[in-house]
Amino acid sequence: MRFSASLLSEEERERAARFRLSRSRDRYVVAHGTLRLILADYVKDRPEAIAFHHHPGGKPELAEGSTVIRFNLSHSADLAAVVIASDREVGVDVERQVTHLEELRLAASLFSPREVSALESIPPGDRRAAFFRCWTRKEAYVKARDNGVSISLNDFAVSVASGQPPHLLWSRDGSHEAWSLHDLQLPGPFFGAVAVQGHDARIVPLEAAQWSSN
Repeated sequence: MRFSASLLSEEERERAARFRLSRSRDRYVVAHGTLRLILADYVKDRPEAIAFHHHPGGKPELAEGSTVIRFNLSHSADLAAVVIASDREVGVDVERQVTHLEELRLAASLFSPREVSALESIPPGDRRAAFFRCWTRKEAYVKARDNGVSISLNDFAVSVASGQPPHLLWSRDGSHEAWSLHDLQLPGPFFGAVAVQGHDARIVPLEAAQWSSN
């Protein structure tokens, strides 16, 4: 499906125009246009008419219309993910695995001591994948909590090892028990995770579609 930047708000078009590379600009237009098309089906409105309100940390929510719809968007390289939830907060993160990365050095500056220790115990050949599993799970949780609550990446810990299911293990404020994590099954070098408020959520993947910008 093809569409133009006319689906976006004036603020979104201005932000898209600030990208120096046309490929980055196109990715932004496609990701945010896709979000509007999906939301339009839920709120029964035109995609370009949807208005957003942003929390202090930047997380958007619908400014008008349905008060139960929650959503989040993440994109990396040529892949984007949109997650929709009903009457509960939700966050999503997708990342493309990079080939050159000092996992332990970066983890030491970002992750909790518990996660760093778990990462150190993983064989070097599996460590990069474990790092991105941990990274996307943590980012999804931070994005889900971004409703005026300030939270740092080292304020909580998630499961890291490949044999462990995605799980919030600890948080400084004890709120982790109210949330659940789910990994996304993505193609190729991509990793992704969803954080959902509550433990009774069921992740239902929708059909993928190929989008392109004009």
